[in-house]
Amino acid sequence: MATAGPNAASAASGWTNSSNVYVQDSTYATNSVSAGSNSATLKAQGFGFVLATDSTINGFTVIIWKRAPASLVMKDNSIHLLDSSGVATGNNKASGSYWSSTNTASTYGSSSDVWGTTLTPTDVNSSNFGVQLVAHNDDSSSWTASVDYVSVTVDYTAASGQPMQARSRLVPFVNKSRIGW
Repeated sequence: MATAGPNAASAASGWTNSSNVYVQDSTYATNSVSAGSNSATLKAQGFGFVLATDSTINGFTVIIWKRAPASLVMKDNSIHLLDSSGVATGNNKASGSYWSSTNTASTYGSSSDVWGTTLTPTDVNSSNFGVQLVAHNDDSSSWTASVDYVSVTVDYTAASGQPMQARSRLVPFVNKSRIGW
């Protein structure tokens, strides 16, 4: 089995300063969430995967760094993968647990969890592939949900009998008297 990632998003939308999810640096994408309501949908996309199209996907691991402004107010409502059209697919991986009031990483899925999808390498290689999150404010006051960083790791099996160089990029080398591949 091979692993690609963790890769960071290069496109994001839906929340204020959505692009802040590209780097884990305590600078946040934010969304003000009314009492007892769900947030807007935060989409993180453009993970830059380049898997061979005849590979088999074994699992997805998503890590989201997030925080709530106070304890026991914000929790996941839905966490889904996005297909090559940018549409939510598969199982909802929301934990239902309250978010920490400090910037904390939450892990969803695993190296052997395909989230109930049939995503292909073509889907995963698409710039529209990604993750979407909707938070829920469980409190009687309005609060702001904050997400710092989103990464995705894909575990896969390369097609058997495929030569290694067909899956990897050739890099030239220079020897004093010749250039080779």
